[in-house]
Amino acid sequence: MAVKSVYRGSDYFEAQLLKGIMEQEGLQVFLQGAALQGAMGEVPAMGHLSIDVNDTDQDRATEIIAAYERGDYALDEGLDDALDDALDDKRDNQKDDKSDNK
Repeated sequence: MAVKSVYRGSDYFEAQLLKGIMEQEGLQVFLQGAALQGAMGEVPAMGHLSIDVNDTDQDRATEIIAAYERGDYALDEGLDDALDDALDDKRDNQKDDKSDNK
């Protein structure tokens, strides 16, 4: 089975996020160039990351990327606020635990 490149970029986190979304959708995904991330250091490298999928999944992968770019996978404000509150509560509890152990 042949593979097709559906994404090319230099943002490691975006590539990992897209890879994860595609895998959740049942696609077999190959992230190429991730090992180069640390080796590049200060050298600007545009487009060294690519996401490849089986040729039969190319259309679905392209749809997922388009949906991501439209913001379809973004957290809504309510969920984002709830996550922020939960993180704040966790930090407060950790501070309390540290002060109790002194």
